[in-house]
Amino acid sequence: MGLICTVARVKSSDDSTSPQIDMSRLMFQKSWVFPKGRAGFATSQEASASLFARGQCLLFLEGASNVPYPDAVHDLTCKAVSSKSHGKPYVRAYAMSNGGIVGQTVEWPARRWNKTPTWCSAQSLGISFAEQVAANLRIEFFDKQTQLGSVEMKLGDVPLHSTVTQQLEQKLQTRNHQPSSVSFQVLDSRAFLERRTVFFVRHGESVWNKAQEQLQLDEMVSTTDHPLSAKGRAQAESLSQRIANAAARAKPELAALLRPEAVYVSPLTRAIQTAVIALGPAMTQANANVFLMANAREKQNFGGLDSRPAMTGIGVLQRSLDELKALYQGDEAEIIETFNQLHFDVRDVEGIWWEEAASENKDQLQVRMDEFMSQLLYSPHQSVVVVGHSHFFRAVFRRYLSAEFKDQNSKLANEITIQKLMNCGVARLELDPTRGVEGEPIMNVQLVLQTTLSSDGGLLACCSADQSMQRMHSGLSMEEEWDVADAAYDLAETCRVENNAVPEEDRIMGPLRINAPVGDIASTVDENKSSY
Repeated sequence: MGLICTVARVKSSDDSTSPQIDMSRLMFQKSWVFPKGRAGFATSQEASASLFARGQCLLFLEGASNVPYPDAVHDLTCKAVSSKSHGKPYVRAYAMSNGGIVGQTVEWPARRWNKTPTWCSAQSLGISFAEQVAANLRIEFFDKQTQLGSVEMKLGDVPLHSTVTQQLEQKLQTRNHQPSSVSFQVLDSRAFLERRTVFFVRHGESVWNKAQEQLQLDEMVSTTDHPLSAKGRAQAESLSQRIANAAARAKPELAALLRPEAVYVSPLTRAIQTAVIALGPAMTQANANVFLMANAREKQNFGGLDSRPAMTGIGVLQRSLDELKALYQGDEAEIIETFNQLHFDVRDVEGIWWEEAASENKDQLQVRMDEFMSQLLYSPHQSVVVVGHSHFFRAVFRRYLSAEFKDQNSKLANEITIQKLMNCGVARLELDPTRGVEGEPIMNVQLVLQTTLSSDGGLLACCSADQSMQRMHSGLSMEEEWDVADAAYDLAETCRVENNAVPEEDRIMGPLRINAPVGDIASTVDENKSSY
């Protein structure tokens, strides 16, 4: 079940046309409806094919409700005092037969929200439908080492491609003494044999981007979750026009972008604004839902206040709406009308959806990227657009580009893992779900709609070397060059201090290294791996 909200005009005493979030318009709606055409049937031709092609059991975890969480203070004080308002529930699942695990054990990462945590991603249980008949499905909830509850049922009795909600057998009592439940679907992998087309759209220039380019440090640190700048608005409007022109020419390779079934959007303000301005007309014509996707947020680096939000749920939309009104002040009627016609699924941002620490380490980013890729590979939506961020997209390219694409398009493969999409640039991806998350599923990438790549500029450029000259003389393989570039990029981004005896202002900005040679950068890869 998904939480969908729309925006309606509500009269107020000071502005009879001021758009507001109408809470009465909140509704529950099934969002994850998968095709059932091939579910549960194998052909003779498939008998010798891969397990995925023969029919592999995928577990699509939708979410849970009212999940308990441990609180030692609450227990010690006879439930009089609480030390926290939420836990960090994560999920483990596997199939069992004859008292042992068959297939593989899979996990979904922790959420910072116990009331209605969501995952909306699929993983393979590692068993075929032939093995499914005799196996039990077990789903367990944990918070660190504490088991919160579990559910077990006969896997063969679970209807395919249909949402099942089961009450948990709880190990801990919930605060409201109401039962806990989990919602999931068992999917047939044969529903995902065809390649999928996904478009990556980078947001327009933000206030942070502009301040960074002009070295306006006060602007960079004075606010968080920066909205679009005036230039960013113009870039998003230009992209909207390019999309309209492409629609008039009816280009088949852009069909999924012109009439998207779903648009997955980073919950950061600049991304939502870009989606509304650039894709609003296409989304309203296609009646597409907008899914706020926490996994699509920007890579959170040390000191990166542009990726430090504070809003959850409806507040995320209200902030974006307010910033759109400010951006179009005096001329906001049309863009607000577009906003009013859209439908937003906000369930993924009901709780804390960002990393609470100062930065996101490499392991945390990897887990998030894996779940993000799973959401793309096993989505019920056949045409998907993702509106997000350059650094995150670049990290995705580095992790999931196939060896075939690197061999056949080495120049572009190298460039998209070192440079970044221009503001409001668009990349068209072909994904192969049969390869899975670990199998490098990005088979092809094309830059479309006049998109170009750009290097990191502004304040951070002084930390980066001339990479074209470095590659010429480095003698490294492409994979090693990407590791070096990754280290150089992250050193530039975090500008970490190398000792503690520095002034406060240096601890904020860090030492700047101008045009560091590739040898110096490469020597720091191993020692800095834990910080990027």
